[in-house]
Amino acid sequence: NRASRSRLVGSGLFSAYQLATLADYRARNGDILSFAELAVVDGFGEECARALKPFLTREPVLAPGALPDSARAAHETAFYAAVARKSDASASGQGLKYGLKYRFSYGGRWALALAAKSGYDAALFPPEGGSAYALYQGNGTLGKVILGSFNARFGQGLVRWSGFSLETPSGTESFSRRPSLLSPAWSYSGSGTLLGAAADFQLGRSLVSAYATLPLKGAWQAGANASFFGRYGEAGTTAVFERTASGERRIFVSADARCNLRGVDLFGEAALRLPEKTAALRAGARSKLGDALVAALLVRAVPSRYSGRSGGEYALSAGLDFSAGEYVPLAGKSGFGSSRRRHTGSLTAEASALPVPERDTGRKQLKIIASWTWQMDGCWSATLRISERLRNYDERNRSDVRIDVRREEGPWTLGFRANAVASERWGMLGYAEGGYRTAGAWLWLRATLFWADAWNDRIYCYERDAPGQFNVPAYYGRGWSLSAVGALKTRRWGRWYLRGGWTGYAGAEKKPGKAELKLQWVSTF
Repeated sequence: NRASRSRLVGSGLFSAYQLATLADYRARNGDILSFAELAVVDGFGEECARALKPFLTREPVLAPGALPDSARAAHETAFYAAVARKSDASASGQGLKYGLKYRFSYGGRWALALAAKSGYDAALFPPEGGSAYALYQGNGTLGKVILGSFNARFGQGLVRWSGFSLETPSGTESFSRRPSLLSPAWSYSGSGTLLGAAADFQLGRSLVSAYATLPLKGAWQAGANASFFGRYGEAGTTAVFERTASGERRIFVSADARCNLRGVDLFGEAALRLPEKTAALRAGARSKLGDALVAALLVRAVPSRYSGRSGGEYALSAGLDFSAGEYVPLAGKSGFGSSRRRHTGSLTAEASALPVPERDTGRKQLKIIASWTWQMDGCWSATLRISERLRNYDERNRSDVRIDVRREEGPWTLGFRANAVASERWGMLGYAEGGYRTAGAWLWLRATLFWADAWNDRIYCYERDAPGQFNVPAYYGRGWSLSAVGALKTRRWGRWYLRGGWTGYAGAEKKPGKAELKLQWVSTF
């Protein structure tokens, strides 16, 4: 009842048909007050409601029987400003940058949104990146209508999957893609999104989506998808027409399906590019093997004539997730998620051939990723992650070993990491961090040391940031980094986020040090 549509979509628990019927039911009847009531919503049923029960909580927003206020308006605003300074005054990437996000919604049906950001030493106009959209959300045959920035994600991504996607799977859950169909895009960068008009239509258990982009620099595209949603799976077909900036015309058509047969998840998409008549395939399966193991298999075949890229890809991926031992109660936790299995982990391997037409047909690659987490007691846990990449071209091999040790007790967290990489030479990174988190405030402090003389030995390490910001710097050279990230949430003045960081290098003649301070304010009213 309180979760946003995007959060429900991101949970992966519901199909697009269930999300549509859920929204329609709430608009007509008010909040869902019990799992028995959820079972009578079209597309759910008693068995589905019973399966969802461990993953959901019921928290009504309205009084029993009350309907949502169609005249209610909501405003969401976020603004950030960051200043960076380097020890070398002539170095790029310093100065002031800022970003703004604003969204106005009315009655849960209408929305206007804008997001824009500048780069360092750049004015707001023209912005470095951004997105904007106008949205109408219907509850009958006409579903959503989007004008502006949007994402289109159909099937398994062979024909259209805008926005970020990670091709090589790192766990059995990531073998299968979950299509979100059409959705508005509201990000600072706008990278990978489409710009134009899009709409979908609900026809019983089927959802028909269509879109067309604006002709920018002579390039444009139009596409349509029809998806049918059943109790045990879904199936769809997609068609996309493209015109590139060079005037080339391309047509893609595909059929996709996802279903569960006797406990085995099956998924796949077969596509064809016209008029070349070149086919592509992405298909796999995922199944439990007893109580402790989950296995998955994925096949990808994407010729270069299909993708239009310089190289093709033919890959076979296999994965295994395991969990063993008793459940360990976590200190300071209660309710769902308050315990973990003593041992959990995963192992994935992918062998791929990456031919380049008319130049090289012998490029091959093998990737292996293994991880194991040991929950020692209610506070302490340790994770070992090993990845290996073997190639017969370019950067040949890369070995990566990482150990994380964490202590979590109530609002307090303490963590340590040691990371070593071997590729061209050696790369090493280690950090210690501590954090305190409550419902109204949190603070994280981290100190990092790194050593990577060769660019091929660089180490990527995620760092916390304000919402809407994604910070994964590549540590290269010899030096240290200090960072502090905090948040304060108030009912009256919104949510405040502060991040400060300093990165210094042992050899100043190689790379200048950098200091950065960022402040972000978010308000909903």
